[in-house]
Amino acid sequence: MLRDYAGLLSSVKRGVLLARRVEYEYKYSDYSFSVSDTAFYLKASAGSQVVYFNPRPEEPSRSRVKRLVNPATLELEDGSYARVLVAYGFPAGLPEGLLYTLYTEVSEVALVYKEVEKVKAVRMVETARRRRLTSGSQGVAEVHEATALEELASRVLSGSSLFEFYLYFIVRDRDPKALNARSNTVKSLLKGYGVDVDAPPIQRELYNLETCLGVMCIEKHYADSESLKPLFPLISEELHDENGVFLGVSGTGSPVLLDVWSKPNLNFVIVGVTGSGKSMTAKVYLKRLRELDDKILYVGVDPESEYTRVAELLGAQAVEIHENQRLGLDPIKLLRSGALELGQIADIVSEVYGVPENLHGVLRRELFMNSDFADSFVEFASSVKDPELSKYLQGATVPPDSLVYEGEPPPLAGNVVLEKKTSRLLKVLFTAGTVVLVLSAVAGVLTSDLGVFGEYACMASITVITLGIPGYTSL
Repeated sequence: MLRDYAGLLSSVKRGVLLARRVEYEYKYSDYSFSVSDTAFYLKASAGSQVVYFNPRPEEPSRSRVKRLVNPATLELEDGSYARVLVAYGFPAGLPEGLLYTLYTEVSEVALVYKEVEKVKAVRMVETARRRRLTSGSQGVAEVHEATALEELASRVLSGSSLFEFYLYFIVRDRDPKALNARSNTVKSLLKGYGVDVDAPPIQRELYNLETCLGVMCIEKHYADSESLKPLFPLISEELHDENGVFLGVSGTGSPVLLDVWSKPNLNFVIVGVTGSGKSMTAKVYLKRLRELDDKILYVGVDPESEYTRVAELLGAQAVEIHENQRLGLDPIKLLRSGALELGQIADIVSEVYGVPENLHGVLRRELFMNSDFADSFVEFASSVKDPELSKYLQGATVPPDSLVYEGEPPPLAGNVVLEKKTSRLLKVLFTAGTVVLVLSAVAGVLTSDLGVFGEYACMASITVITLGIPGYTSL
């Protein structure tokens, strides 16, 4: 993301990056929540190519200036008061994500920047570096600054862009006294990072994101795209996905809205200690996801048998798996059908039967050499030639383990919750095997009923839940 940010600055050579707090009401059912979110805007010249961060054309709604109350305070048309603090002193180093820590105190943060012409940039950096090296004072700070300038010169000479930039912090409040207090808080917070800020007497122009008024200009600062990474503004802890599933309220009081279909990876994990609410979160997610779209198919693999009771509420078929039931979950058949790869089969078998790491290679070799000649996993386990590995797989050849591999899988269709009532030893095999089984069955149903969609379109409309694994819930 930081690399994309540096690329954004270099591709849009002159502009304004604006981060601003947005407040609105979010309603779910009979409840209403006050939402505070951070919105990000980029102002660029016509013809600029913005190839990062999936921008959408949208103008920020900013209240206009009504009047200048005093040299450091503005009154806005919405009745609030504002003050623009400008950063004029920076330390040698800043922590990444600095701006994010201020979002609760400031209304807006603006990074105004302009790329310096390459020839001028090289000349400026070289001049500054030589001046520092030849200065009479050579204390620790001066040596550190000279080293930093030398690194900057090297990056600029290597092709990095140099930018003239200005950093504004816009503070707003309904009460002038509260505005003063808030401004002092922001100053103190920034001082802790080594950043000095003040409110120059050109507040109207600064609020409009300008840098000069006649001959009065604020001090220029220069940095390359690498040095500007700590000022990366596009950070927000809030999760407000448009059209997302409402999961609850965050620690900041804002609703949490999750839309996994908007993410590059559709998998997510609910993490927490025992009793922290992982299963309840999953149940809430399923219920509310179904309210948004009742066409989505659910497949629940439930080793702890806690979802069978709610299957009916989700419109799902509850399938109970008993201790002595023949399930037809044969790894050899799954391997031949292409549902699982040899390495995946080896990993599952190793975990179920506690095969030590030094025998993993032996197991893979046995599967590679003999799986084509065995009709079932029971037959394969009985014919393993390595005596050490054979000891670990003996349990697969007799009940109850052998029953898992024998027979045919239960008929499945539509929304399904599979409940396990078998030994704890078989939990991993049950979970892994039934996920593959159910996905194959459901994908087959979808493909036959909705043949116009490809395999991947079918799979994207299935939500798979595996539960009962200590420490996490996977969806």
